[in-house]
Amino acid sequence: MRDVVRDVVVQVAPDEIVLVEGLLLLDDASAVRRLSGRGRQEPLGFGLAEAAALVTPVVRLVVNLTRP
Repeated sequence: MRDVVRDVVVQVAPDEIVLVEGLLLLDDASAVRRLSGRGRQEPLGFGLAEAAALVTPVVRLVVNLTRP
């Protein structure tokens, strides 16, 4: 799964590879939890437009959902 996320982000949004690398420090469950916002108590700190522009969380969550 991590390789798929990395490959998609490198092709679609290479400037987000830093985020992908940071997520490698977490186990899969923690990465998905952080990206999905579950358990988040504080506001994001940026607007919806900026959040919608991020490819990495979307790719990571979709790959996780399609994993058997």
